[in-house]
Amino acid sequence: MAKATTFTIEIEPGLLAELMAAAEAAHRPATAVICELIREWIDQQRGQRDDATFLPAGPTTVPAPSSMPEPEEPEPLPGLAEPSRPS
Repeated sequence: MAKATTFTIEIEPGLLAELMAAAEAAHRPATAVICELIREWIDQQRGQRDDATFLPAGPTTVPAPSSMPEPEEPEPLPGLAEPSRPS
């Protein structure tokens, strides 16, 4: 195992109290919980970065209906009567 190092952070007193209580309830040292959370966050960031490589570059929005061309009328099939259209 790699040699541990000290990392000092500022944390809200209430958040620290909740961390300590939750770690104690889980029968785990708070430092182990924090290390696990850091590892999970790093893995999540790696996953998001890896997922981004599979997404196409550029905008991913669908054009607004007003910018889409009108559909063309289909040509009638040979031998069939032209459909009647309401006036």
